[in-house]
Amino acid sequence: MTALKRPLVVIALIVTFAMTVFIGSLNQNQTEPSLASISIAKEQRTAKPQEEQLLVLQPRRYDSNGKVFDVSRIPVKNIPAPAEALGPTVPATPTVPPLPFRLAGRLIEEDTTTALLAYQGKEVAVKAGDVIDQAYRVEKISEASIQFTYLPLNETQNLSLEETH
Repeated sequence: MTALKRPLVVIALIVTFAMTVFIGSLNQNQTEPSLASISIAKEQRTAKPQEEQLLVLQPRRYDSNGKVFDVSRIPVKNIPAPAEALGPTVPATPTVPPLPFRLAGRLIEEDTTTALLAYQGKEVAVKAGDVIDQAYRVEKISEASIQFTYLPLNETQNLSLEETH
């Protein structure tokens, strides 16, 4: 700092400190608002439009039962009835999903037929009695179809092997 700037900075700091002390002493002397400030506040409140008056804090008001909130005045919207009021609901009966298999090939050896199935992006070789993914059991493989049992529901399904043109 130059020699001229240093005294100016010191004087500015002293003036700032003095103003802070002076304003602090004014606030300590005013513990209650003056009558003039109360009347000005009332005039300002009454001069505001009605929408702005809603923002003014009001003292708590108690209803006849001594409660702060009067819930009888709260508007009730159309609220759907709870499920219990509608009666018992019948769960949807589970259904067997469509077969996720496609015939990719068949191998017949003596009295045993092996089918090659396309399933989830891979090929699976199955014989009668095999279980696939703990969900499907191959019951029998014939010339016209493969019979599966969907194990979770114990329902049978057929995959037709006849070619459609």
